[in-house]
Amino acid sequence: MVRASIRLLAFVAILSSAWPALALKCPEPPEAARRDITNDLRIALGGLWKLRIAELDNKTEVVPRSIYERTTAPEKLYFAELSTSVFCGLLNDAKEMPEREKIDKYMIFQSKLADQLSRTASSGNAETKQQNEKKK
Repeated sequence: MVRASIRLLAFVAILSSAWPALALKCPEPPEAARRDITNDLRIALGGLWKLRIAELDNKTEVVPRSIYERTTAPEKLYFAELSTSVFCGLLNDAKEMPEREKIDKYMIFQSKLADQLSRTASSGNAETKQQNEKKK
């Protein structure tokens, strides 16, 4: 999942440098996404797209952990795609924002989300490993 996000980020970076007038095309939200989580993400990310690029780049957590932790194991597979879809939609709704800025913010968000989910997965794996060692 993280590798796919990184590949997508690299692809968007290449396209955005080659065609500065390229419009941001958002992925569709996954069908398996729960409505309550989608709505909560919309609210949580509502102010994030308004941040300046430097402020967004300084964030370590772009999606509230409280929302991520409410998802079940199978839903976590869809979480990055859902978060990306919601954030991208919010950027596209910002009619006054130049396309280049939308693409820059989208790329930063993708990178930060991949880092955040990678850290969460790593810490979860470490906790599971510790619990398994205690059982032995």
